[in-house]
Amino acid sequence: MTKKERQKRILDKCPNYNKICNYIYIESDNLTRRLIEHYQDYVFSVNIDDKSDINLLALVNKALEKFISDCNFASALKKYLTEYFDNQPDILTTQLMNEVTNFMKDYEEEMLKHVTNTRWI
Repeated sequence: MTKKERQKRILDKCPNYNKICNYIYIESDNLTRRLIEHYQDYVFSVNIDDKSDINLLALVNKALEKFISDCNFASALKKYLTEYFDNQPDILTTQLMNEVTNFMKDYEEEMLKHVTNTRWI
């Protein structure tokens, strides 16, 4: 498989890649910059033939898309990652992506617990 074919297969699994990479953020927002840079590194380091890598890639893509589109999720993730980076300043890209996906799962579970039923009479 050529490099171009490999990139195409990977990007087919990341429908939000361009949206995430072209996200415009405040210049002083180093956390968002680092997160997007790690995302870009991670996407092209994935083994396209490994099913578990592809599943994690789909989750990472979903989490970063949620990060750029949901301000509540973004602020909660930023708070979590600030503490995480303070404890582990030299973090590997794969570790960070695992933390982001785990946070997203926990966040979604927590949000489901607090769903309010609004009934119209």
